[in-house]
Amino acid sequence: MSQVDEIYKKKRWPKHIAKDKAASDAPPLYGEISQKGVDIVIGKFHEIFSDPTGVFYDLGSGTGKMVTHISVSCPISRAIGVEYYQDRLDVAVEQAKKYKYKSAFPPEFIKANIFNMDYTGATIIYIDCTHIGFQKEVEKRMASKIPKGCLLIYRGRDLWPDLGEDRGEFVAPTTYDEEKTAKWTMF
Repeated sequence: MSQVDEIYKKKRWPKHIAKDKAASDAPPLYGEISQKGVDIVIGKFHEIFSDPTGVFYDLGSGTGKMVTHISVSCPISRAIGVEYYQDRLDVAVEQAKKYKYKSAFPPEFIKANIFNMDYTGATIIYIDCTHIGFQKEVEKRMASKIPKGCLLIYRGRDLWPDLGEDRGEFVAPTTYDEEKTAKWTMF
């Protein structure tokens, strides 16, 4: 079994984090990008994911599957997951210890609110913002944080139609929808 296959061996989050005991407001798992979806993202933007100076952020990284997958598969400099809920972050950190990486550094996981982070140096940012309330917050608070030249990959309604040099969409499967559309904007 390949390292990437091992990352996705468990289809869902471990049962012990289905409800975050430290934060009773933690939303239940509703799905995440699948192994196939991450492979499609890497393939579509192969040049950017092959840049040894590249820095990838997954905002709302959950248990870190996407961040770990990218670190295992891509010769970028860094892959960073930002997660608000501690028990999800703990699983990501523990799981990440098991693998050998193509990235210059092992994956990094940070407990933080995505709106309070500095993304200077980011070359790729992924965010799954399918909840309409969250989309509105992202649109209102994130545009000024994304550096010029950064690729933003996201789900949900179109964000910042007046920003970005180029944009498009493609299918990147999730655990709940094989035909789920992802969008991208190059800042």
